[in-house]
Amino acid sequence: YQNGARKTIYYDNPNQGRIVLESSWELEIANLLDSMKIIWIRPKFIRWNDTLGKSRIYYPDFYLPDFQVYLDPKNPFCCNQDLEKMKKITEKVHVIWGDIAIIKYYIENCL
Repeated sequence: YQNGARKTIYYDNPNQGRIVLESSWELEIANLLDSMKIIWIRPKFIRWNDTLGKSRIYYPDFYLPDFQVYLDPKNPFCCNQDLEKMKKITEKVHVIWGDIAIIKYYIENCL
């Protein structure tokens, strides 16, 4: 985490009950998805291998089962830090990631 700390936000999801979100961007996306009645879950991790062949674990923020897509809002610092990881992940699954504006645009215009 860029500032060394993780936020803890308790959120009441209509389908999952109380869950933990870890950023204000995640809260904003959760509210948007719920307002549009789009079902989402907090997905399990996805395994991937880095360029050295080391096994790694990626935790996407949202999974939309009806659309078979993952969503992962990231601040600019994390976008730069996670380039290799996200390249490898997008080869495995359909994931929309990046700045919150990108995620919101996708939700509002592509679903």
